[in-house]
Amino acid sequence: MQTHIYVASRDQRIAGVADRPGLCDAMDGIRFFREFSRAEIEALSGYVERYTIPAGEALLIEGERAPGLYFLLSGRVRLYKRDDKDVQKPLAVVRPGSVLGEVSMIDRQPVSATAIAIEPVDIVLLPADKLDRLCRQRQGLAIRLIWALARELSARLRKTSGSLITHL
Repeated sequence: MQTHIYVASRDQRIAGVADRPGLCDAMDGIRFFREFSRAEIEALSGYVERYTIPAGEALLIEGERAPGLYFLLSGRVRLYKRDDKDVQKPLAVVRPGSVLGEVSMIDRQPVSATAIAIEPVDIVLLPADKLDRLCRQRQGLAIRLIWALARELSARLRKTSGSLITHL
């Protein structure tokens, strides 16, 4: 399967400053942000960008750096991992409310799987440079975001450990 990472132009952004309330409402509906206050979501909205990604386009490509944290608002994304014969194998389908690219953002290493939109997806992207800026400008909010990421990763690890035991 030939894919390329989707790079949206400024014209393809769907939520600029004028639509900040709509962006905040969308973010408020994501499970990841359930513990954030409206004021915190409004502050975060100044660091994120909202895009619609067409079906078939890659958000992340295994072995490449993640452009940032993706928060999936709508649509579905399939994750793939290459096996030892370099064949892409499907791993999972992620649904709205999911976070993608978080491990790569934390360890600054290439992503471990490819993520391809199954259908048009609406995403919020927190670019890596804006995450760094958030850490410098709003330390308290950045710490809350990082703790939320830690909880997300912990939940995934527990689920994976539970699933793995059936294969041992």
